[in-house]
Amino acid sequence: MQDHGLSSQPSFLHLLAHDLRTPLGGLSAALDVMSYGSQLPAADVAEALSVAKRQVGRLSQTIEILEILDLLGRPGLEPVAVRLDRMLEKAWDRARVQGGLSPRPLACAACSVGADSEMLLHLLHALLRHGLSLHPADLPRLAIGAGSATVLFAAPDAAPPVTERLPLMLRAAQALAAFLGGDLVFHGHQEAPGFRLRLKKCSETDIYRPPPTPALGL
Repeated sequence: MQDHGLSSQPSFLHLLAHDLRTPLGGLSAALDVMSYGSQLPAADVAEALSVAKRQVGRLSQTIEILEILDLLGRPGLEPVAVRLDRMLEKAWDRARVQGGLSPRPLACAACSVGADSEMLLHLLHALLRHGLSLHPADLPRLAIGAGSATVLFAAPDAAPPVTERLPLMLRAAQALAAFLGGDLVFHGHQEAPGFRLRLKKCSETDIYRPPPTPALGL
């Protein structure tokens, strides 16, 4: 896999190990509690089950990091004109189902951007899955401008950008967005940010060339 300035850094390996070890510890403790079964009040068992589900969610986010790194390391990227509205609807349906939420169709105008379709779908799914875990009542929106299209989720116009250190998964998502020639900014509170993903529009005949792979500063 190519070096993107992330996986080679000791700080990255330390953070990745922490992102694996912490939820595994919480999951193990929850399973210990549930092993007592009928000896415990139902409320305690239900709380342990809730903890276990949250820790599994955290592990899923760590897997997202590894999958993003795998995508960034693949050679021979061949970007094409991709219908962003269709990718957004597909990613939304997948994230919604995984989050156990009822159907909520999107109404998005047609718009094409230059991207690798697999990378774009993975990025949108990772962002929406993370966003829905924090803002389950929100819907993503697609704003189309003169030269770009922006996917917005839980990011009001007045919300300031997050300036504090972002979790590792969100920084990996920013690197993937930059690799696709886009810009990903998180807004609101550091613990529950919304996001704005801006990508360059293109026609069906445009040829998109990705920029040099960015280094992920930690």
